[in-house]
Amino acid sequence: QYAGRLSPAVPAILNDGGNRMNDTMDTILGKIASPDNAYGGGGVSALAGSLGTALARMVCHLQERKAEPALQTEYASLLDQLSSLENRLIGLFEEDARSFEPLQAMYKVRPQTDEEKRDKASRMEALLEQAAQTPLDIMETGCAALRLLDRLADICPKLLISDIGIAVSLCHTCVKGAEYNVAINAGMIRDPDRAAPLFEQRDRLRREADTLSGGMMKKVEDKLG
Repeated sequence: QYAGRLSPAVPAILNDGGNRMNDTMDTILGKIASPDNAYGGGGVSALAGSLGTALARMVCHLQERKAEPALQTEYASLLDQLSSLENRLIGLFEEDARSFEPLQAMYKVRPQTDEEKRDKASRMEALLEQAAQTPLDIMETGCAALRLLDRLADICPKLLISDIGIAVSLCHTCVKGAEYNVAINAGMIRDPDRAAPLFEQRDRLRREADTLSGGMMKKVEDKLG
């Protein structure tokens, strides 16, 4: 009954006796473990966030028809917003790998002349900026998920608060993990004017995520007693 709100691949997986789920997980884990290194920490961070949003959606599914009428509407709205963020994070998993591929190829270029060296340096700056921008997008999406979870932590019953706590941990990991990828890529940009906005955005998102996560974990612990 909820298939319309699930990521496109999920209903087929659920109807396949678990076998397709195993195949899908094997494929994803195989990509991450591959020595070609295209799927790295940024993509893994996005996947962590998508797991957090999926767990939060489960809470919304369970409560949208059980809660009082005013909260039913709110749960349905949160569910739709979480679904959008989850799909965005799944897309960023692939986008992070795509943004790294040209940078990986450029690392292998061995310039011979001074002109070739200058050309490589110029191209590297642009590619490093792009490689930092994708994890920034992951951080932004993870923070958006944490904002929704903050409300869920207020309204969900005690029976489900542990699931919210785990979702918060996963989405905070999403932000923190992507932060490291911003640092490594932006840190290699030689032009300070090009790197500074990336670090400013990273620091703003890190502070927001830390504040939201800290406040929500206190709510979770208070409800758990």
